[in-house]
Amino acid sequence: MIDNEILKAKIKKELKQLRLNKEQEQITVNELNYLANLLIDIYISKTKGGEKNL
Repeated sequence: MIDNEILKAKIKKELKQLRLNKEQEQITVNELNYLANLLIDIYISKTKGGEKNL
């Protein structure tokens, strides 16, 4: 799991383009981080044991 502040720093340019206030920006980062972790978990569960059927 990536720290929200690290993710925020990595996507700083994209966040500025959205012109969000600080609260909206933090909510967006939190949701992106949650979704990314969910996708990673799904990928790991689908590929566990040599399965590569996504």
